[in-house]
Amino acid sequence: MKFFTNSSMKVLSISGIILIFALSLSSMAFAARRDFYQFKVYHLKTKDQEARLDVFLQKAYLPALHRV
Repeated sequence: MKFFTNSSMKVLSISGIILIFALSLSSMAFAARRDFYQFKVYHLKTKDQEARLDVFLQKAYLPALHRV
């Protein structure tokens, strides 16, 4: 018993190729939307550096982040 003819097999294979191509294009579109983050660790040596950093974070950096 023959389920598929040659022409229907060609249509199925072409449809499969188009589906695979469309899925690969959509996956490439999602890959382009990734975000990258960089974490840095700073070591403070003196209490003066710590105090200056606290003032900077309170007066400049955090208010700027709230505006964004």
